[in-house]
Amino acid sequence: MSAKALFSKFSTLTDPRDPKKTTHILAEIMFISVCAILCGADDWNAIRLFAETKEKWFRKYLTLPGGIPVAITFNRVFAAIDPDEFRQIFIQWIRDVLSGLELSDSRIVAIDGKTVKGSAWNKGKDAIHMVNAWCTEAGLSLGQYKVDAKSNPDIS
Repeated sequence: MSAKALFSKFSTLTDPRDPKKTTHILAEIMFISVCAILCGADDWNAIRLFAETKEKWFRKYLTLPGGIPVAITFNRVFAAIDPDEFRQIFIQWIRDVLSGLELSDSRIVAIDGKTVKGSAWNKGKDAIHMVNAWCTEAGLSLGQYKVDAKSNPDIS
């Protein structure tokens, strides 16, 4: 799966921003963000730093009319987009990636739940519980969802 294919997926994402007030192309912001996160960036400043470090590579695929966005721009864009629409686009990209892999019929999908460390620091707030699905053969996360409560249901 090429970088152009990933960019193409994000070109379909609805841009909720006022076109008169935007400098950066939405699909480019999303492309940079996903690349940075896949490489370990875990906050807006880390995404910006990654983009600055890899700017020469990004310019092979992107026009970057406003240059590399600042950290607050990444934050504002992610706050404005529809998370369900983003999730669907990202899942479709992952499916496209997986369809190109020759996986055996005995694929193992590991399901794991975690409580996000430090997520209940404020009294009166519940901790954040996440469930992850991991394709062991492909070495790829298939999905991650926030759940209401931590539990270990009997599935026998």
